[in-house]
Amino acid sequence: MPGWLFTQGSDGAIAALLIAGHVVGDFVFQTRGMVERKGEFSRLALPASSVVAAQALFLVPFLSPWGLVVLLGLGGLHAGIDRFKFLLQGRWAGTLTLFVSDQIAHLCALLGAWLLLRGPHAGWFVPLNEDLTRRLTSATVMVAAYAWNGNGAAALIAGLLRGFPLSPVPAAAEAGAIGRRIACGRMIGILERMPALTLVLIGQWGGLGLIMAAKSIARFRDLDQREFSEYYLIGTLASLLVAVATGLLVKFLIG
Repeated sequence: MPGWLFTQGSDGAIAALLIAGHVVGDFVFQTRGMVERKGEFSRLALPASSVVAAQALFLVPFLSPWGLVVLLGLGGLHAGIDRFKFLLQGRWAGTLTLFVSDQIAHLCALLGAWLLLRGPHAGWFVPLNEDLTRRLTSATVMVAAYAWNGNGAAALIAGLLRGFPLSPVPAAAEAGAIGRRIACGRMIGILERMPALTLVLIGQWGGLGLIMAAKSIARFRDLDQREFSEYYLIGTLASLLVAVATGLLVKFLIG
């Protein structure tokens, strides 16, 4: 049966494409160097431009000269939010609170853009075609879902795990080993969410147990340490929860 998006007409598609553009622009197009240099006022334009470019690409069927003006304004708001986020760094750096607050601020900006863009569209740049628009919207939502389960979910879970830190290790070599383990855990989390999301989308829920089993076997000896086992379980369960929630949301939106 058709998903929720396709019962809302063009307004629903515009909302989904705006959010998808933000996700892809913020978590795929931006490099680590771009993120680290957001503290420099002159460097804020590049990350914001990457988000505007992604949104313009996805919204081509609905764009008009007015739409381009709205997206440029949205880019300015994005840069302003990023600057404000940088000013809050310090004790809040890398925390779940800062990450969630930042994303809520971006969603509020997207809501404002959607209110300005919704309504009838003439298809200034690309003639509107209902079937093509449905296919484009579905594909874009899927791309955004996988993009979010990459760097987006990794940042979310890193912020969560920051509240459950492992005990500090005094030896520099051992501290470096812990840092490497965390980096590997981040990549493993990304790689586990991709198949987990796919399994949810195709309805193969039993496969999620295989992912859990495979991770547990790989970490079997480490799980003897109570502190690490708790850290591991929080990260793994949160990672799978993000993938499952994303998959259910995609199925609700596009059917």
